[in-house]
This record gives sequence, structure tokens and C-alpha cells, in this order.
Amino acid sequence: MLTPTRKRKARALALTGLCCCVVAAAAGVFVAVAPGQRRLERRFHELAAGRPEVPAVSGCAQKVELLEEVCGLLLDSLASEGESRPGGISLGDEWYPDGAACAYACLEKYGAEFGSAIPEADTPPEDLKVLRGYLRSRVDRAGRRLCERGRRLAEEGAAKPADIVPICLVVPFLLTRDREWTPDRTRELPTWLKRPEQLDRGEWFALAARRPVTAYHLAAARGQARGERGLEMMAYLRDASERLVRAAEFNAAIHCLRTGASLAESGDDYSAAAGMRFQLAEVFDQMGQTMLAAEEMRTLLEGPYDAEDWRRAALLRLKYLFKASEYAAVVEEAREYCGKAEAGESVPSLCYIQWVAEVKQERVEEARKTREDFLARFPLNPLAADMEFAVAMEHLSKGEYEQGLEVLEHITQQFPDAKVSERSSELIERLRKTVQSDR
Repeated sequence: MLTPTRKRKARALALTGLCCCVVAAAAGVFVAVAPGQRRLERRFHELAAGRPEVPAVSGCAQKVELLEEVCGLLLDSLASEGESRPGGISLGDEWYPDGAACAYACLEKYGAEFGSAIPEADTPPEDLKVLRGYLRSRVDRAGRRLCERGRRLAEEGAAKPADIVPICLVVPFLLTRDREWTPDRTRELPTWLKRPEQLDRGEWFALAARRPVTAYHLAAARGQARGERGLEMMAYLRDASERLVRAAEFNAAIHCLRTGASLAESGDDYSAAAGMRFQLAEVFDQMGQTMLAAEEMRTLLEGPYDAEDWRRAALLRLKYLFKASEYAAVVEEAREYCGKAEAGESVPSLCYIQWVAEVKQERVEEARKTREDFLARFPLNPLAADMEFAVAMEHLSKGEYEQGLEVLEHITQQFPDAKVSERSSELIERLRKTVQSDR
């Protein structure tokens, strides 16, 4: 919320009609006001003078006042960049290492206040249209004068475009939420920001600022400017998340994938949503957050996804739980999943994971029963090789060498490509010598 002082300033600003461009004049930047904008301003001031107590009117006035405050700070930030101070770039009394960090801090500080909708209560639709149009025009003007100032600094070589572009994007980002960004909003950006090289910088800043939909539209506009083939949003978001992971921007990658999953689900494209959630679980796993990866798989198990995605999610959830040493949960959930109609062809794998978890917990009798059931139901499944090797080890531990030898020979014959087959062959050679010497 705005402070009482700022509210009084906003009311005075609205009532007197002094929404002037003082900051722009101080910066040496002149922005022309179109006749349509003058009509909006005149109508806004009429509303402000006649109905200042209406929440929509006062809310719009507060946003305009806040906009002037933000614009002043950002123009000062550009000036601090132009001075090339060793401390970085300033935002008020704070200094940041680069333009992106400065711009992100500004979005974090003002985003919640500025992003709230203008109240609609007790306001006729035509008045709301005036208020929104007026606010939009003020934002566009502020954005243009910021961009003009930044462009001049870049052309003079006094500042780097990589620092300038994020600062110039703060104002339009404040006005339009990420999911509301459209190609039209990109087209309305100042010309300098729509150059392909600036759109490159703007796209990366949008991704880092957790605005993946905005980043997609900026990337699409850049591609059009270069004559490239059109982008598909889901493919873009998956690729963007991979780039973010490589840059160690994990939180931005997570937000990118969650946005993609949400958009896909809202459009009933559950196949695309599943792909996003599988990729999201991989990111959590890379971060060492295996329980978060497991929870992401629970979302797939409980949602309206197809059987193939369900089976993959079930196996991955058990894998992540096992990796987190949650063996009891693995056993319990594996038993539950095996009884599901969706389990289908994944039942052998589910039973195998259950058996390994029981062995890890030293639940000897339960592990033996699970193994015997598996071997009875799936004797030719490659996973049976590990279980039969365990049987062979039990015989050997009891001194039952001939029985152990028989099982090991069966492994090498039935499962020659299994990991335990080579070890079984080595044991067979040793056992044959032992048996022959005993005879």
C-alpha cells in the first residue's frame, strides 16, 4: 500500500492536473503528447476533481504518482551508469552490480503495489476505460523517455546496452503482468528496444525476472525481425528452462516450467503439461531437492494424465523417494501402485523397486516373499537376474554350493546381458573348483 504521504501527493497530483514531466525535463528528454493523450488527461482530471473519493479515481492517481517516483529512480540509475561509477548502478540509496540486478530490484520493490488492478466498485465502465487508458498512456510516455535517455547513453558509449535494456523494460513490465503480455505490447515498445540485439537482452532479462511468457513474445518478435521460423510456446519454455539451468538460474527455470505446465493444463494439453513436470522434477533433482522432485511426480499421479505418463511418474516418484532414503515410503507406495489398473506393464519394475527397498530396510521375510512372488510371475523378466543372484548368495552363505552353482548357471544362460551375469560367471569358476576339490 502507498504511505499516507504518498496518497496525499497522489491526490494533489490528480486534483491539480500537474502530472508533469519534470523528471524528463531534468534529464533533457522531451516526449511529445498526442492529442488523444491530452483528451485522456483532461477527462482524467475532470474525474479526479469531481469524484476524488471514488477508489478507482484515487487508485489511478496513486499509480500515476508511483510511476513518477519509479521513473525518477530509473532515470537516476541510468545517470549513475553514465557516470561509470565503480560501485555499479544505483536505485535510490542502493547500489547494484549491473542493470539487470537494478531493474529486478525495482520490479520486486514496486511490482505488488503497481500490479494491483484499479478498483471497479462504484465506477461506470466508461470512466474505468478513461482511467485505464490514461494510466496506460502515462506508462508509455514514461517508458519512451526512459528509453530515449538510455539510447543516448548507449550511442555516446557512456553505458552498456546490457545494463540499459533491463532498466528501460521496468515500466512496461510493471504495467502488464507476465501472462497478460501479448505481441501488441511488444509492438508498442520504443523502436530502439525492438532491435533484434535489444530483444535478445530483453528476453534474457524477462526470463531471469520470472516472466517467461513475456520472454517468449520478445523472442518471437526477434525471430520475426530476423526472418526466422515462428516459435511454439511450449517448446520455447522447455528450451528456455534448459538455458536457465545451464546458467545456474534454477529458480527462474522452475518458474518457467511451472508456467508452462499451468498454461498447458488450462488448455487441456496434458501431454505437454506432463513433459513440463517431468523436466521440472529433473531440475529439482539436479538441485539436490529430490523430495521436491518426488512431490512433482505426485501431481502427475493425481491428475488427469494418460496411463503412460502415470506409469513413468510412478516409477520416477519411487526412484526419487529411494534416492532420498525414504525406503518405507517406497515399499508402501510400490504396493499401492501395483494394484492400480494404470500400472500395466510397469508392475515388474514396481515390484522390483519394492524388493530392493525391503532389502535396504533388512525386512528379510517381506523381501523373500516379494522375490518369490516376482520370480513366479515374471521368471523371464531381466530384473529377475538380480533376484536370482540373491537366491544364489543365500545358498552359498549356507554352504549349499551345488544349489548355488545351479542358480548362477541359470543366470548366465537366461540373462547373459544382465549386470550380474559376469559376476555369476566368475563365481561359477571358483565354485566348480571348490566342488571338485570337495569330491
